[in-house]
Amino acid sequence: MKKTIIYIAVATLFAGMATESIYGQSVRRQQKQLNRMERQAEIDARRSQLEDDRARNEMHRRRVAEFREQGWRIDGARTLEVALLDHFNALKELDLGQEYAANVPAARSINLGKQTALANAQTFYATRVSAEVQGRIGAVMRHSGVPQEDIDKTMSQFATRVRADVGGVLTESFTLVRDNRGGGFDIQTIFIIDETRAATSRRRALEESIRETRLVGLELDEIFRAVEQPIQF
Repeated sequence: MKKTIIYIAVATLFAGMATESIYGQSVRRQQKQLNRMERQAEIDARRSQLEDDRARNEMHRRRVAEFREQGWRIDGARTLEVALLDHFNALKELDLGQEYAANVPAARSINLGKQTALANAQTFYATRVSAEVQGRIGAVMRHSGVPQEDIDKTMSQFATRVRADVGGVLTESFTLVRDNRGGGFDIQTIFIIDETRAATSRRRALEESIRETRLVGLELDEIFRAVEQPIQF
């Protein structure tokens, strides 16, 4: 009887060891498979990064050559190559970064030209956003029974707020300068638009404008979804 118990205990022990061994092998196989998948994902990510870097480097070389052929030089202490590298890196860091170039011909001075370029860019941005948003939500507001006079008043308030908040979404990346044949300087300032931040700014501006004009009965969810959709500049 004791021998039988011992045999059963030994058999149970070996069975448990075998089960544990099989389980351990399964876990190790799964871990190896996960490791292979992780390594492959890392390889794919690096390959994609290299392809993106190659495309960006090619664009960098092309734009440096184009600017120089057109007679532009960089304003400031950076070289043109470094300014463009910084520019591309800044765009890469943004989820929805866009570029806008403001040109000012024959400025009397570089500083005056840069100031004019900034003012022109801000005006363009505010005008473009106002027109795009009004086109998107105007029909919704009219369908909700909002009089055109109130729509115009709301959009006027919206444009004012967008213009006031433009500094948070439109930033200077670098400025190019060249001598104008007729005198003075041609200025080209390259700006970066952070569209993610711009969408938040647009929604806040519209919310405040609607409260200001005391509009009621609107399909606000639909309106805010429309105003948050990206705008191409």
